[in-house]
Amino acid sequence: MLQRFADLSAVPAAPAVFPSPFSNSPHPLARHAAQLLMQQLQGRLPEADVCGRMAAVLVVRDGAGQLGWLAGLSGEIPAGADGFVPPIDDSDARQASEVAAAEDIAVIDAQISAERESAAYRGLLQQIARLETLLEADLQRLQTARERNRIARKAARAQALAEGDKAAEAALNRASRAEREAIRQCRREGQAQLAAPQAALADCERRLEALQTARRRRLALRDRQCFDHYRLRDFRGGQPSLRALYRPSQPLPGSGDCAEPRLLHYAATRRWQPLAMASFWWGASPAAEVRHHGRFYPACRGRCGPLLPAQLSGVETEPMPRMALYFDASEPVVIYEDETIVVADKPSGMLSVPGKRTSDSVVTRLQARYGSGTEIMAVHRLDMSTSGVMLLAKSLGAFVHLQKQFSARQVSKRYEAILDGTLRQAQGEISLPLRTDFADRPRQVVCDQHGKAALTRWQRLALENGRSRVAFFPHTGRTHQLRLHAAHPRGLGLPILGDELYGLNTDLRLHLHACELRIRHPQDGRALCFSAATPF
Repeated sequence: MLQRFADLSAVPAAPAVFPSPFSNSPHPLARHAAQLLMQQLQGRLPEADVCGRMAAVLVVRDGAGQLGWLAGLSGEIPAGADGFVPPIDDSDARQASEVAAAEDIAVIDAQISAERESAAYRGLLQQIARLETLLEADLQRLQTARERNRIARKAARAQALAEGDKAAEAALNRASRAEREAIRQCRREGQAQLAAPQAALADCERRLEALQTARRRRLALRDRQCFDHYRLRDFRGGQPSLRALYRPSQPLPGSGDCAEPRLLHYAATRRWQPLAMASFWWGASPAAEVRHHGRFYPACRGRCGPLLPAQLSGVETEPMPRMALYFDASEPVVIYEDETIVVADKPSGMLSVPGKRTSDSVVTRLQARYGSGTEIMAVHRLDMSTSGVMLLAKSLGAFVHLQKQFSARQVSKRYEAILDGTLRQAQGEISLPLRTDFADRPRQVVCDQHGKAALTRWQRLALENGRSRVAFFPHTGRTHQLRLHAAHPRGLGLPILGDELYGLNTDLRLHLHACELRIRHPQDGRALCFSAATPF
């Protein structure tokens, strides 16, 4: 598995500290090894494959002090793809466990199917449906007759009142009460007829729910047993199970099957010194995500986040990259303020609200400026990499009022961006539902089944040196909506320049700016328009 460098004179120097696997830019040593692997992959894992996969390299120093590198693939390793480190788990034991679980689940599924298809269950459903239909028809007949009689009684009551006929008026009232009572009696009798079959059906439903619960528990046991087969060796000699590393949460599906933990496990088992790692995408992009062939990516935080630091125990490693930058004390610049609202021009790279790893944000900085006597609340948020107009409230009343405007789509927003490529169309609309990529936050994916509706109108403004300047008018405000709508093949198919998540260029800022926001003032309702000049 260990491959040697053919020309050591061309190999970059090893880093003194193992670089973070979660860095966007791999160390030159790992990049060099990755390029060698890419050369080997030509023709073996074709670019035009139905869906590509993540590949990775780990540069190591073996027990003899010699330099070399290991190759890894995420997921199932294709037949004939030799030279990659093997999976971590005990495949035979895992397969036996999965076979046993499949047999148990098949038995439960057969019981569920038999219960649902039984003559008793289907008969109860039909009986209840028939009784409910009859009851509804009887109630409708009585309601129609009552409405017709009510109109007649109204005229008769007016005549009796004019003539002072108390007896006639009392008779009309008795007739009205009798009709109401007839409707109530019909409902009581119908419900009494339904009681027995509904009780019997409830018993069937409880048996079905018990079977469904047993099925869910068996699936959970299967997953626990599956993850217990993964025992990841670290560089101190420990071998914790994958499930133990995720506690108290549960591992995500596919955890332990990424290329990076496989590489570290293989090296730690042989007590080789890890020096640097690089991960890249090879092949076609998945339908839901945006991945670029041959581009380097950091290790995913969802699956690998709990694993890699534990596996690197005993290895001096760079800390995980910070999620925010440092800014001058004058940032953010305030565009407008009064006694109820503040409008700021957020710089690219600053968080809108405090995050898990840093408290520095637009909200905390403005709160510090105004002091504890004024509460600053973000009415909406901009992505950390996005710059531009951001609205904040100084009171709870203003916050609630403005939030309702956003929820009711009564706010107008305009963004400006530069796309990394030539946009042929002049204008259009993108509707792609989005959801969080739970295995690799903060990335989003297109998901027609579970995604939230996201709608963007756009207009091309200019073509500049093979790039396109566009205006975006988002109707919804989903996380990374404009970035993913721009980059996804079902959207514009052109990433925003400098997009480190969905694009190709990582050495420039994200060229996305919220340049205009239109609202109604929370106090007097007057129309307001705030703007910030596009900085690119």
